[in-house]
Amino acid sequence: MVFTGRKGKRIRLETFFALRQPGAGVLPSIASYGYQFKKACLSAGLVDLDGKAKYTPRSLRHFFAPAALANGVPIHKVSR
Repeated sequence: MVFTGRKGKRIRLETFFALRQPGAGVLPSIASYGYQFKKACLSAGLVDLDGKAKYTPRSLRHFFAPAALANGVPIHKVSR
């Protein structure tokens, strides 16, 4: 993934999903996904005043659901 940092510099993040163990087809764990998401936010400069990542996977979920419902997406589709 490529992000633009706070100073306008393009930052390339090589690993967004960390595998649990070596091998193909292994999904990331919840802990490694959260870590990599936080790392991506920090690299993109998406931080609050304390220097911590501004967003979490959960915060994006809580943004998406009300936005989808407000725009007419049926609740059963949002829940999926």
